[in-house]
Amino acid sequence: RHLANKMRYTNVPGQQSLNQIDAMDMLILLDLIGDKSVQFQNFFDRTTGKYYNRLRDI
Repeated sequence: RHLANKMRYTNVPGQQSLNQIDAMDMLILLDLIGDKSVQFQNFFDRTTGKYYNRLRDI
């Protein structure tokens, strides 16, 4: 909650009308993913394909 509140009231540099929360395209909690054996599938390619592909390649 603290981080979300801080991001809500912190503007993106050079964008006084845009806070950090509104500027985010996605939030990934990496500590919840698990180990290397975890596999993901993209069921929403039309809307999330570009993000899925970028994360898959990491």
